[in-house]
Amino acid sequence: MVVDFTNTIGVQREALENFLANRKGRLNKIACEHFREKLSHFFHRYAWNEWYILNKEEIGSHKEYFNYKPERLYDWQK
Repeated sequence: MVVDFTNTIGVQREALENFLANRKGRLNKIACEHFREKLSHFFHRYAWNEWYILNKEEIGSHKEYFNYKPERLYDWQK
């Protein structure tokens, strides 16, 4: 039993509810917990500023970061 989270599609809830009568089975408790854990690991994201690698000159060249308040910048970006 495999799930490929890299290849997902969106389904409207109403359309999904129309297929409930066709359901052949469901996951048991252990399989459901395993599925939920795998799903959470796949979609987990770390919260960090991805622009921390920019230096002072690079920050100055980006319009978006040029007007940042100094407290939002790291020491090497000020």
